[in-house]
Amino acid sequence: MRRKRNRKSLPINLLRKQQREQRHLADGKKKPRRRNLNKKLDSERRNHEALVRTTEIQLEKILQANEVLSDIPYDCTPQELMGEIAIANGYATTIYLERDGLSTLTIILPQKNPTIANLKRAIESTARVQHKRELRERYESRRRRRCTSVSEETGNASNSNDDSGNADKQAAAYQNWQQQQWRQQVETTAAWLAANRSTGELVYSTTRCGHPHRTTVSWRFLWRAYMLIDVQKKTPLYDEDGRKLLIDCDIENGATLRFCKREIYMKRRRQ
Repeated sequence: MRRKRNRKSLPINLLRKQQREQRHLADGKKKPRRRNLNKKLDSERRNHEALVRTTEIQLEKILQANEVLSDIPYDCTPQELMGEIAIANGYATTIYLERDGLSTLTIILPQKNPTIANLKRAIESTARVQHKRELRERYESRRRRRCTSVSEETGNASNSNDDSGNADKQAAAYQNWQQQQWRQQVETTAAWLAANRSTGELVYSTTRCGHPHRTTVSWRFLWRAYMLIDVQKKTPLYDEDGRKLLIDCDIENGATLRFCKREIYMKRRRQ
C-alpha cells in the first residue's frame, strides 16, 4: 500500500507528477475535477456590465444633445476632466508625444508645476484610454458595415419575394434576418467587453484566430529600457529623479517628445 505524501512538503515537479498519476488511475476512468463556477457571481457580473453599457449609452446621448459638452467623450476619465478644467483656467501644460508607427499622443497635465512622475503617469493613462477608444471605434465601424450589408440583402430578398409572390421564401428571409441581427448583437456585446477589458497601452492588440486579443505592456520595463527626448532641442529627459520639475528640464508648454532607447540598460551598455 502506497503511503500518502504530504502535499505541502513536495516540490513542484513531484507534485505535478503525483497529480498526473492520479489523473490516469483506473485506465482513465477517473477524470480531473472541474472547477465549480459560481453562477450567481457570473449573473451579477453580466447584469453589472449590462447596466454600465446602458448608462454609457444614455450619457453619450446627453452629451451629444448639449452644445457645450458635445466635444467631451462619454467615457471621459477623471484625469481628462481635470485637464479640461486646467485648460479653461489657463494653467495646463500640453505635451505632444510622437510614437513610431502609431498616432501622436496629446498629454495634458493639470498640475501648475508638473514633475517627471506626473508626465509618466499621464502618458500611461492617456495611451491606455486611447487604445480602448480605437478598439471600440474599430468594432463599431465593423458592425455598421455588417448592418448595411444585411439590410441590402434583406431588401433585395423582399423585392424578389414580392415579384414572385412566394410566402415561404419571404418567411425564410425574415428568419435569416432575425438570426443575423441576434448574431450582430452578441458580437457587439463581446466587442464592447473586449474593448473595456483591454490592457494594451502603446501597441495595437495582436490578431489571433482572425480577431484582436488583449495585449499587456509592462510600463516598468518600458521606462527602464526607453527614455524621452525633446525633438526640437535633441536633449534627453533624464528621469533619475521623478520629483524634478519639467521646467528645470527645459520642457515647456507645447513641447514635442518621443521615445528613444537608453544607452545603458540593466547596468550594461547596449551593443
